[in-house]
Amino acid sequence: MVNSQNISVNSSYTAQELIENHLIEGCVEVSNITSSANGGINNLNSFGYFERDLSNFPFENGIMLSTGDAQSGGNTINNNPLNDGEMSWGPDFDLETALGISNTLNATNI
Repeated sequence: MVNSQNISVNSSYTAQELIENHLIEGCVEVSNITSSANGGINNLNSFGYFERDLSNFPFENGIMLSTGDAQSGGNTINNNPLNDGEMSWGPDFDLETALGISNTLNATNI
């Protein structure tokens, strides 16, 4: 049996909009917001904002980082493996170093 929860994903935000409008609250100034590793190389939006919609997902809302098209992570029931992106969408070398691994693909970071 597979247990899943439907969430609503909006991948139309820029990295700066996600951080400034959905992560940082209050009197905090942020700068130098970048996303050097993401699906843009394959014309995919690999990050977005999610809401749990009417599901029982344990988080009400937040920022989503994906190894594929963020839209594939929500909005509809998907019974197929998610495999968006090509080999040209490389790794996050900092994450690989921190985890002691290599040869990963389709990294997204902000």
